[in-house]
Amino acid sequence: MTKKTYHHGDLAAELLKNARQLIDAGQALTMRKVAAMSGVSATAAYRHFTDKEALLAGVLENFLMSGAAIFASRWKILTATSCCLARPVKS
Repeated sequence: MTKKTYHHGDLAAELLKNARQLIDAGQALTMRKVAAMSGVSATAAYRHFTDKEALLAGVLENFLMSGAAIFASRWKILTATSCCLARPVKS
């Protein structure tokens, strides 16, 4: 009999997504709970994040990066139009 292996794909991203869901829902965040939501063991989660604080740091980094990306795309729209942000201010 051959041993069946389980390959999740991008487990780190899945763990971050599920951690964010728990935070958004106001639920307690544990590595075990996030791992269970992702369909893996807690041991597998710890291979990607050393502890809960590292997982939270990853969630925060993703949150900040997504906010920065939104800001950058909106800034391009604002500066491409004829609004005051597109022209230098004369003193």
